[in-house]
Amino acid sequence: MRCDRAGFWWCVPLLLAAGMATAAEPVPAGQLLDFGPTFDFTKLTANSSRIARGGTLTAPGLRVTTNIDGSWPGVTVPSPIGHWDLSSFEFITLDAHNIDTHDIDVYVRIDNPGADGGSRCMTERIGTQPDQRVTLTIPLKRVSKSTIKLFGMNGFPQGLYTNGGIDPANIVALTIFTDDHPKVSSSFEVTNVRAFGVYRDPPWATMDEAAFFPFIDRYGQFMHKEWPGKVHSDAELIANREAEAKALAGSPGPRGWDSWGGWNDGPQLEATGHFRTAKHEGRWWLVDPAGKLFFSTGLTCVGWGGASTPIDDRERWFSWLPTAADEAFMRFRNKSGPSWGGGYYAGKSPVMVDFSGANLLRKYGPEWSALYPEMVHRRLRAWGINTLGNWSEPGFCAMQRTPYTRTFWYETPQLNNSGFPDVFDPGFGAALDKGTAKFLGTSVSDPWCIGFFVDNEMSWGGDTDLAKRALASPATAAAKRALSDWLRARHPDIAQLNTAWGTTWAT
Repeated sequence: MRCDRAGFWWCVPLLLAAGMATAAEPVPAGQLLDFGPTFDFTKLTANSSRIARGGTLTAPGLRVTTNIDGSWPGVTVPSPIGHWDLSSFEFITLDAHNIDTHDIDVYVRIDNPGADGGSRCMTERIGTQPDQRVTLTIPLKRVSKSTIKLFGMNGFPQGLYTNGGIDPANIVALTIFTDDHPKVSSSFEVTNVRAFGVYRDPPWATMDEAAFFPFIDRYGQFMHKEWPGKVHSDAELIANREAEAKALAGSPGPRGWDSWGGWNDGPQLEATGHFRTAKHEGRWWLVDPAGKLFFSTGLTCVGWGGASTPIDDRERWFSWLPTAADEAFMRFRNKSGPSWGGGYYAGKSPVMVDFSGANLLRKYGPEWSALYPEMVHRRLRAWGINTLGNWSEPGFCAMQRTPYTRTFWYETPQLNNSGFPDVFDPGFGAALDKGTAKFLGTSVSDPWCIGFFVDNEMSWGGDTDLAKRALASPATAAAKRALSDWLRARHPDIAQLNTAWGTTWAT
């Protein structure tokens, strides 16, 4: 079984009116499946798993226990009325309870007739921790009826995506499962499977091209829909600026913070003039330069906005683009570097327009590049944010208003070309030194710099993955030699190793 991992959704539970499904009419808002005493569990199809009744008397559920090393182990739950007509609803929601002692990823696939894991179905996933109760909300992504073709986008307005989707009027089953070929058995329960939300076709889904284009306004917004906070004029931007300035004037930040964002009213440790770690009363803490305990709450990518998009081959999409007549805005229209992004523009250098920059100019005027960074620091303080996280604008960090972190990359051999560094390589330390060298005299000596992240989102894998990668590496790999030495220290000869491990290796 394959699955379309369309995305991750989290939602607070919604209270719904109770209602039972009938075959003669669309399902009313409420329960789709009742796992109570009358539910026929013999209708379910288990795949590499065991199923049983679960939940409680007031919230009966389905308990699933997966087998080890099964192919997408789980269970298929057919509609007890043949099929559900959910054409008037927006979502299916269910509650999952991890009743095991380890993390479990729970997938839910919505099936039309003929679903094969790749077509005529859609899948969502949610991660769970031991004894955690979560709610998974699955948007009913409908098959697009539009003839409008959009490209070079990370996402599409509802009803305009180019592929995928299901027929919500003919949902025949839910397939609930966990990761493919798991190394441990997993037990979880599913309850309260329900439909909710009133669906209406968005008007743009049935527009022709003459009505739809252009669909992006002068502020970079979707033109065919309204929402709270949408900007309609330069005057609104200016009014927003003034309203925010007034609000921030009355919100200087959390009480009890020192100038660094540390716990001013808390214990006083040694003030070293820079950030450090220390163990206080049995717990590890960050300590700010003034010697106060510091709990870092940060945002990554704090900067100028970044709403820059290619316009080549799609100029008619926009109601406004900077031209020579808009001299002040032409700075926001530039050609990108080679191999921009992926998809349609892969390998190309399209002309880009930065709508974020244009809006900042409209909002703050000619001094926008000086006024906006100041406003950013005021916002963060008011919101209780005391850290500029990774990939934030260096100029904002250098203002010495909010503590920040940096990151760097380095060149070193990897474990079996996996992206994970061979930390046993004799040149690993020197590679790290080289990575930090570019910050000497700047961030390294800046008291506002909390520290540096080395690499990013490293692929650690499971408990044995790094050992497997080391074994799969060439014989010259330092990590493989280190693993061999470690084994040799525990088992002086191959016979002892084979006895201990139940193997028949020759060397």
